[in-house]
Amino acid sequence: GSWTFSTLGWPEKTKDLETFHPTSWIQMGYEILYLWLMRMILMSAYTLEEIPFKDAYIHGLLRDKDGKKFSKSSGSNIDPLEVIKEYGCDALRVSVLSGITPGNDSRFYAEKVEASRNLVNKLWNISRFTFTNAGGARHVESVTPKTLADRWILARLSETAKKVGMLIDRYDFSLAIETLRDFTWTDLADWYLEIAKVEKEKNDILLYILERLLVLWHPFTPFVTEEIYKNFDAGMCIVAKWPTVEHELSSVDQSTVAAMQETIVAIRNVRAQYKVEPKKLVDVAVIEETVAWKETKDAIMSLARVGNVTFGGSLPNAASVIAGGTTIAVDLAGLVDLDKERTRLEKEIADAEKFLGVQNAKLANADFVARAPEKVITLERQKLADTQEKLNALRKEFAALVS
Repeated sequence: GSWTFSTLGWPEKTKDLETFHPTSWIQMGYEILYLWLMRMILMSAYTLEEIPFKDAYIHGLLRDKDGKKFSKSSGSNIDPLEVIKEYGCDALRVSVLSGITPGNDSRFYAEKVEASRNLVNKLWNISRFTFTNAGGARHVESVTPKTLADRWILARLSETAKKVGMLIDRYDFSLAIETLRDFTWTDLADWYLEIAKVEKEKNDILLYILERLLVLWHPFTPFVTEEIYKNFDAGMCIVAKWPTVEHELSSVDQSTVAAMQETIVAIRNVRAQYKVEPKKLVDVAVIEETVAWKETKDAIMSLARVGNVTFGGSLPNAASVIAGGTTIAVDLAGLVDLDKERTRLEKEIADAEKFLGVQNAKLANADFVARAPEKVITLERQKLADTQEKLNALRKEFAALVS
């Protein structure tokens, strides 16, 4: 039909479809608001003297990539079974639920379904990594964090569970998916799993997180989560209790984690900028040994591919960055062609200085300033400020390479 009842709203005491009375909520497209929704209410009130549901979720239409309504007669319709065959049902569900605002129409893009499939694959790979390292699945009732990274990821899981639950309660499914995506892909996969490879002995925490993460994802990806969840031998995921994770992170720990991530990203950016091969380690000198370096040194060195670190010193032929509350010099000797880099920087500095001169002359021209629209003047001044900022950075970079 044109509408479906949500299992999230089923009464706790009855799961029998024969005795189920639909007093939960209904979802439907706005084009049948009068044809279906109002008629259901009127007929139910007339014949049964009660309303058939408490809430109605009115969603927009799914249109093609050009914004046109799908139509069989015009041949623009897409067979969902074909999409499912190529990308999977969970990927299709996530793609039509995410990246939209409630009540508004959305467009169908195959690229969006593909991106959702990659997300589902990421969840599967996280599960495979966890089971492989833990020697299989088992239920973990509670865990005690041992490191800063443990405290951080458990606190993030707690925040995510509470926020996703709140978003589902108010039917904001798109934002709920984005919240889960951010935790799953960024916090867990990109950061914590990489740190876990360094700190080791994370089996219990990884199993604890995964089992609860599957429950959080289940309303949106029911098939893959049910398949993975059965490894825990804890019944079906669809009837699992919504997880409550009571872990918090102090403001000091939050600042330390943020500084660690900023430091790793900064060193990675230097490596990428100078095209340092991933397998090669870099030496760094840190002006001040901050809390982040004291508590997460091993993680920083592993994730940023650092060979040696010295504190309170400096390095010749190094690229300097400010990150994590201190200045970090990344040694480039033997890793890049310094003469080539100096030549490149000299050319970029000369180009920036030339453009700066042109911009200054243009803005100093009273006739131009008087005749040009205010938006144009604002844009030219912004170009001037951006170029000056870029020039300052290039000069600083060049000075580090010639010292």
